Amino acid sequence: MNKKLLTALLAFTLLFSMGISATARLSHNSGSQMQTGLTPNQDTVSADQCSTPDKQAVAIAWANEDTGVLHLNISVHQYAKGDCVEFKLVNADIENDGSYADHDFDFKASLNPALSSDFHQEFNRNSTVKHIFFQMPNVDATLTLICGVPGHRAAGMENTLTVGSGSSASLSSQPAQQSHVTPNQDTVSADQCSTPDMKVVAIAWANEDTGALHLNVSHHQYSKGDCVQFQLVNADIENDGSYADHDFDFKASLNPALSSDFHQEFFRNSSVKSVFFMMPNSDATLTLICGVPGHRAAGMQNTLTVGAGAQMSSSSMSSSNTGSGTDTGNSPGFTIVIAITALSALAAVPTLRRKWNN
Repeated sequence: MNKKLLTALLAFTLLFSMGISATARLSHNSGSQMQTGLTPNQDTVSADQCSTPDKQAVAIAWANEDTGVLHLNISVHQYAKGDCVEFKLVNADIENDGSYADHDFDFKASLNPALSSDFHQEFNRNSTVKHIFFQMPNVDATLTLICGVPGHRAAGMENTLTVGSGSSASLSSQPAQQSHVTPNQDTVSADQCSTPDMKVVAIAWANEDTGALHLNVSHHQYSKGDCVQFQLVNADIENDGSYADHDFDFKASLNPALSSDFHQEFFRNSSVKSVFFMMPNSDATLTLICGVPGHRAAGMQNTLTVGAGAQMSSSSMSSSNTGSGTDTGNSPGFTIVIAITALSALAAVPTLRRKWNN
């Protein structure tokens, strides 16, 4: 084989390997456009199917910006046959520019044989809670609830509701663990900064089936010294329309990297509260909790990583929203395969040269 031709072939192999890696990363990052600036769904919304609720439930749309996974959480999963359910739709997917992503609330007849027609509603693209009424079928059924915006179901916005089969819980029998909590009277902390490097959504909500409480955040990784604007969304709505009491606490006793406590409280209404917190200037793992007595034990705790490879900044926030939980382009295994291919090509050069000289 001509030496020039073989050298060109080896060079092509190396460049091709590097190109695959770059293309995969580009493809991964380009997925961030999935839910940013979407055109609102123009489908006709369904009329309420009933008016006097037997049960109330909260539905929450939000995004994990670290992974790009989208969520459609429901506070109640079990229903009696024929229940009239008042769903309270909370859109907690807030973009960096303050706008709200487009999300649907869909029971598709094609996915639910127990239903004779589709039921379609849309989350408000603001902080206002939307109240809709849906009639559960009169037969035992497992219903699939999805977000019908293209790509959102595949990105994680799907949930399963059970009708009948022992689902006899009523409003009066739902867990009362967090009902009518006395508001926390602690003094709230002042904002620690004013120009955010990152914007993050924090959501307080409850699983009424299990009594578990949740404190979700849209980002878990931060750079050292980041000024973070946390947007607090209270999605824990009581049956009487009031909001449960929840705190947003970084306790110095749980976080050695902090010199003092940082305490804020979620609004007890649908308004979004913005608070500004300065991440420490050292590598740290921070524990975020709800300080209301019993709430941390019930599940309201989350872990945030500062530094240690957390290089995300405000300029790269949009690229973190991939719309998929799969990160093929940045996986260690994928990178190792590319490296081995490239090194193998380079290692072959001396051997081939000896053969040529012989």
